[in-house]
Amino acid sequence: MVIIGLIGSYIGYRISYKPKRLKIYNPTDVNPNLVSHKMKKVYKDHKIRDFKLVDQLGDTVTQTNFKGKIYVADFFFTTCKSICPKMGTQLQRVQEAYKNDTNLMILSHTVYPEEDSVPVLAAYADLYDVNPKKWMLVTGSKKEIYDLAQLLFRGEYQRRWRKR
Repeated sequence: MVIIGLIGSYIGYRISYKPKRLKIYNPTDVNPNLVSHKMKKVYKDHKIRDFKLVDQLGDTVTQTNFKGKIYVADFFFTTCKSICPKMGTQLQRVQEAYKNDTNLMILSHTVYPEEDSVPVLAAYADLYDVNPKKWMLVTGSKKEIYDLAQLLFRGEYQRRWRKR
């Protein structure tokens, strides 16, 4: 009788068990001043559109590189002396903390692609001991990078860098 009770409890647990999912933050969940007007009506399952950029090794990087993974995305430039070194140090800590987790990656986009060539990104990657299997620093056309950023974030950051 006890065994039947345990089996019933187990079956009940398995039927009601729902694995935890990370919350997907949609544009409507954040400060409206930080979201492009094109994205303000996206209420569900916000996805990053496909892209084609080049990393610090000269390899092509697309959304396929991150399929089924969680990734931290940031925007920086190598000659930045204010917030970028702090972000780099924090991302270096993330890389170290998750070095054995194959499901988490980091994607850093330069907002100054005219200067941040592949060799410049490679030298910058060396400063932060970047593992290219875990952390990709990418460049590409200014239009591609700014379009990606504009559809993700809008605010003082974009206004400031649009002037470059």
